[in-house]
Amino acid sequence: MRSPIQHQPGYTFIELLLVLSLLSVVALVTLTAFSAAYRGVVNARNKSLAISIAGDFQERIRNMAYDDIGTTTGWPPGSLVANQTVTRSNVDFDVTIKVDYVDDPFDGDALGSIPGKPQDTVPTDFKRVEIHIVWEGATRGVVMTSRYAPNGLETAEDSGSLFITVFDASGKPVPSADVTVTNDTLNPQIFIENTTDINGKLQLLSLPPAAESYHIVVSKTGYSSDSTEPVTPSNPDPVKPDVSIIVQDVTEVSFSIDELSTLDIKTVDENCQALGNIPFQLRGTKLIGSTPPIEKYNVAHQTDANGNLLLQNLEWDNYELTLNTPGRDIAGFTPPDALNLLPGVDTNLSIVLYPHQPHTLFLTVVDSGTQTPITGANVRLEASGYDRTLVTGEGYLEQTDWSGGSGQAEFGDLNRYFADDGSVDGATTSGQLTLSSTEVSNSFIENFSSDTNKDAVTTANWDTTNGVVKLPQVAGSYIASAYAQSVKLNSQPELITRATLTATDQTFGETITYYLSADGVTYEQVTPGTEHIFASPGNDLRFKVALATGNPNKTPEVDQVQISAITRVYDGSGTLESSTYNLGTAGTFSAIHWLPVSQIADVGSESVRFQIATNQDNATWNYVGPDGTNATYYTSSNTPLSSSHDGDQYLRYKVYLQTADTSHTPTLSYVAIGFTSSCTPPGQVFFDDLSNETYTITITQPDYEVYSGAIEVQATTTDTISLTPLP
Repeated sequence: MRSPIQHQPGYTFIELLLVLSLLSVVALVTLTAFSAAYRGVVNARNKSLAISIAGDFQERIRNMAYDDIGTTTGWPPGSLVANQTVTRSNVDFDVTIKVDYVDDPFDGDALGSIPGKPQDTVPTDFKRVEIHIVWEGATRGVVMTSRYAPNGLETAEDSGSLFITVFDASGKPVPSADVTVTNDTLNPQIFIENTTDINGKLQLLSLPPAAESYHIVVSKTGYSSDSTEPVTPSNPDPVKPDVSIIVQDVTEVSFSIDELSTLDIKTVDENCQALGNIPFQLRGTKLIGSTPPIEKYNVAHQTDANGNLLLQNLEWDNYELTLNTPGRDIAGFTPPDALNLLPGVDTNLSIVLYPHQPHTLFLTVVDSGTQTPITGANVRLEASGYDRTLVTGEGYLEQTDWSGGSGQAEFGDLNRYFADDGSVDGATTSGQLTLSSTEVSNSFIENFSSDTNKDAVTTANWDTTNGVVKLPQVAGSYIASAYAQSVKLNSQPELITRATLTATDQTFGETITYYLSADGVTYEQVTPGTEHIFASPGNDLRFKVALATGNPNKTPEVDQVQISAITRVYDGSGTLESSTYNLGTAGTFSAIHWLPVSQIADVGSESVRFQIATNQDNATWNYVGPDGTNATYYTSSNTPLSSSHDGDQYLRYKVYLQTADTSHTPTLSYVAIGFTSSCTPPGQVFFDDLSNETYTITITQPDYEVYSGAIEVQATTTDTISLTPLP
């Protein structure tokens, strides 16, 4: 008997739509996380550019007549435009200039409120200029303040003064910077070697006057250098010319130096295979000459036979790289922001090169607000007989907050992670991962019946016979003041954060003042019976009792001091495992980065370590270090990932925190893992089959408004297009 026909089950149209919708949601979340990964790096680049702009304004103002230093709309009046926009590296910076008079207390103030000083009837002693620069996406921007003095500043009648300020790329002062000042036009010649103070300043007074001939060089071991430049035929218009010293005046000049960096360059072809002996030109945007523009760094280089070149001792700058060979075209940089070199970093840069074509387009697609490269953008180029679409590459996998807690297997919530061992804390301080801690209360009693806890610096009478501290006597009279100080009271290395002191004493109408120190150095006045939170916590608890009398026949006395201290103890070690990052396709990984790049010495070496696990099944998690085994760890930021991860789609990281001193903890505020896909650098596409004509370009990405416009291709064309995020 024949069996009836059996109908096999299948997927309905509705089921297929549901599956496609789910995949679309996952892709959108992943792409959003990737795009956010560059914001920190781009903001640091923009901050560096803003500091450079502020320095340029300071130099311009320094060369202005004093009466012209003011704004066109404010007071004091002057020739400076209060609000303007400056564009650098395709980024608009809004510059606000504010000028105020300053009343120097040296010659009194306008109110006559300084003891021993007359009332200053002309209080407009100096002008203070504040330059505030912001850019789109900046939270606070950059603020630089300078002071400018008029003629007639109190100084030697036949000399002037030179005030030098040295700061780093973030605007912070650089102490102990080496400063050399020379002038060979004077007789005798000037040759001064000195260093900046803790505030990055050096003041040189009573210098002989001379016009534009004081040459200044600022340097520091491991740092870049900065200097003034003489006017020469090859540099007729220096950005920072040699300075003048004017009689009865102060010349102020500022310099910017920071830690040197390393750029490890590799030239590869479209299949990521090494290309050797590639010549190129590397030039920075910092100038030492204005007209004509003269770059501070402009050097020809060439990779070796294996396509490698290590450039060391590079100054932080926004560099431009161009090829010095006709046989290749630049199709991308990996990572794309490597040429925006930050201070004190070791950066790897892969330059993707295609065979040269007569007409090409190298296009970068970025977010209009953050200027970060956008991944997953479809770039369609059209012309008569031409229609081609390419997709921009990938980016960074990053995390900056762990306050959302554990339990998230797939990376979606940017503030959550998969699991921890209970000994890490990401919730107490948002944006910071530390070891977990507990608080312990300890008590200490001193009744002065023994001098075991007596510090040798004690000047009071530590009377062990009567168990009391009092003022000593000289010729039968009590001295006016003295103090008793203890040695370290605690024996454990806990971090002391707050304490309460109580005492048994008798003042007899005189004065007793109590102090506590948590770090053994900084003594903070306390009120007996009231809990004191230390401004300088530490692990060295001490007390000090200050006695004073106005009557030589009377002394205050202290019979007992009791201290209840609250100490914080951190766990010795802890681990955290991230959620799963899904690249959406096989990836090639570059390096792991984290902040801060170094920790305090108390926690010991290698207090922050990482291991990475990748796979293609989203299930097999074998954590390994840079050699591809579980026996090693990533212990330095910007370390290349093991090549064993290349070709995998899913990634997790595991961070290991540990401390050698449980009164201190290492911290983690940022981790990022760089990757590319199919050798297409993030946010970039390269069209190499074009003609010399105008093309219609359309760019779509689910999180952004559609871009449509025209672009003219002439030979090797490079451009950047910004997309506006959807509301």
